[in-house]
Amino acid sequence: MDMIDWRRFAERQGLTVEEFKNEIFTAACAIAATDLDQQQQEEDGTALRFVCNDGVSDLELYVRRV
Repeated sequence: MDMIDWRRFAERQGLTVEEFKNEIFTAACAIAATDLDQQQQEEDGTALRFVCNDGVSDLELYVRRV
């Protein structure tokens, strides 16, 4: 699995590291909200787990409604 050079990607988009993080987290929450809405209709879901790997180990991001 090739890793994305996220710093270079952010710089190419004209974003600071903080702006890039905010964009990524906002996108993840928007996707999660859609999936959580669907889960609640089907199975009473309250959280979504994203899993990826950075070449060192698995990474997990959880989004839940509070």
